[in-house]
Amino acid sequence: MKMKKIFYLYLLFFGFSSLYSQNIDIYTIGTMADSLPYYRHAVVYHNGELISHLNIEGAANTEATGIFVHNDDVYVSGTQNAPYWGGALVWKNESVDTLSMDALAHGIYVSTSGNVYVVGDKVYGTIYNDRAKLWKNGEDLYDLPNGYAMSVFIDESNNEEDAYFGGLFGTGAVVWKNGVRYNRMLYGQYESSVRSVFFDHGHVYAGGYAETPAFNLPVPIGKVWKNGDEIYSFGDANYPVYVHTVCVFGNDVYAGGNQIWYGSLTQAKVWKNGEELYSYDPPINNDVPFASITKIVVLEDNVYAAGYVGPNGKVWKNGEELFSFLNCWIEDMFIDTHGVGIAEHEAEAGVKVYPNPAREQVTVKLPLTKNGEGAKAVFVLYDVQGRELLRQEIGDKESINVSRFGAEIYIYTVEFGERKSTGKLVKN
Repeated sequence: MKMKKIFYLYLLFFGFSSLYSQNIDIYTIGTMADSLPYYRHAVVYHNGELISHLNIEGAANTEATGIFVHNDDVYVSGTQNAPYWGGALVWKNESVDTLSMDALAHGIYVSTSGNVYVVGDKVYGTIYNDRAKLWKNGEDLYDLPNGYAMSVFIDESNNEEDAYFGGLFGTGAVVWKNGVRYNRMLYGQYESSVRSVFFDHGHVYAGGYAETPAFNLPVPIGKVWKNGDEIYSFGDANYPVYVHTVCVFGNDVYAGGNQIWYGSLTQAKVWKNGEELYSYDPPINNDVPFASITKIVVLEDNVYAAGYVGPNGKVWKNGEELFSFLNCWIEDMFIDTHGVGIAEHEAEAGVKVYPNPAREQVTVKLPLTKNGEGAKAVFVLYDVQGRELLRQEIGDKESINVSRFGAEIYIYTVEFGERKSTGKLVKN
């Protein structure tokens, strides 16, 4: 768990350049097959090496569906399937809790304060009678009829933990915010669904699919929505597409999924701003002739993609295979970055942020304006993966409460006028 793979990268971060010396830990989860094509138990990999078998005593199968790493603890969401009963599960490292019986767990997200959010659905026989669920720290937070939830993202930028989660309501694609329908993208004769939600700079991005009639059959067309409006569409009646993951970095929107290529064969695909970036073919002469992308993470110029080709899981970096996993489809990936040695630019902008390291609060002091009056600015705090955690307007000297954030390294910007200060904030 502590093995590190160290390298240096130049990170262009929201309009400024800094040198980051980072440790990158790549965690992946999947469901390993004892004998194809039947998948038996959930597993966790760290930098390509197997570290955990997440078996449940008495369960015929366990399936891993989501992963999140927080303060070196590995959280995994998943499902157990016994002969007659199933259950939504969440593991912390290798300790497991049952969220609900007769339920499925899908996406997982851990806030900086350590709250664990898991989405899924309570099963009532048919999918359109299911109830979309969001659990917080093992307890029901939202229970919504006629749907299921696949992905969750927590926005912490307004000193709150706002839960955006997406899936299906009735037969339509939907994103909920704190249990209330925030966006309904498509609702029609056939099914549409959100499979991935990503929040960036006040905008909600969702990836999924919408079925369209073709040859008297419903055919899935891949979709990416921004604030409920379609921005990209993939595939057609001859080459249907499912989008399984969406990621935003800077001004670029990445999507991943699969496209039906020939017969039942599917290609794994990565798109950037609506254009194909990478494609991976399935093994044609194989019992498992499928390929798909299930997760994308972007760090500066590096595009990491996880998924599978045939029976084997894969992780790619910039289109080249990085890891391969025998008889194990990879369902999700989390890249844990550890920012150290961040080049700070306080002196040139005249901004002071102290104390650093901090415990309960930090004080931000701005320089006086040319006429000797106090300045005003915007303080923004990010985690080292670039997710905005806090945004606050400040005066020339102001204290900011950071007590709810965990003991990690964070990145801040202070923008005032045409100047910008950047640096790291260490939280103890």
